[in-house]
Amino acid sequence: MLFGLSIMVTLALLAALVTTGLMRERRLHLIVFFPTAASLLSAIYLAEKLGQAHRFSPTLLSVHLPIAISTVVVLLPTIATGILRWNRPSYVRPHRYCVIAFLALAVLALGTGLLLLLGPHQDV
Repeated sequence: MLFGLSIMVTLALLAALVTTGLMRERRLHLIVFFPTAASLLSAIYLAEKLGQAHRFSPTLLSVHLPIAISTVVVLLPTIATGILRWNRPSYVRPHRYCVIAFLALAVLALGTGLLLLLGPHQDV
């Protein structure tokens, strides 16, 4: 399944992104960011296509969607603080907090997404 592969690639790239950030390898971190963003967008697109092809539990969907949307919204200040941090060391802490918030939400979105896939659903 292409969606599963896109999720695994995105997770691997996110791990590389976090690792390069923690290692303070800023240039490599920036290089890894772009394929990670493309992979994440691809996974979101494929998730949307999957959602159109199946009728998922409305209860599970009502939990998953706000978390998934919040994950994408939190990505914006994460990117912004990362850009600001490039030349301003004072943005290290705000960027780190944004990254932690993004990763926490991403884990929740992944978990609730897995519940959707494993739970009852019908093909449309």
